[in-house]
Amino acid sequence: MDKVNFIHTEVGTDIIISLSCDEGTEFGIDGFTMIRTPKFEFTLLPHEKGACINWDEETDTREIVKEIIGKGIEITFVSNLRSYEFGISKVSKEETNKLWKTIDKTNFDRVIKINRNIK
Repeated sequence: MDKVNFIHTEVGTDIIISLSCDEGTEFGIDGFTMIRTPKFEFTLLPHEKGACINWDEETDTREIVKEIIGKGIEITFVSNLRSYEFGISKVSKEETNKLWKTIDKTNFDRVIKINRNIK
């Protein structure tokens, strides 16, 4: 499980959630970003709509978030391809609350299954 150092959220034309992790993480990345652009989703096919965490231009494959699980000081993003687990013990309660508020805005149409505060 990767440990998150800080969280950045942004709500505008795009709804963005970024998690910054230490280098040399389990997934070989030092950050994780989930983005959704509701304004332009009408141009997408049904299976392409939702919060995107990866898009491979060569194969035109979108990795879409299907579920988000909050369990104590851990958060898991489950996509149509795999799961990403993060420890959020290093971030403040304020950052965590802002993260969940942004997740709620991202899920305006309830396409993401959200399980929050599971013990």
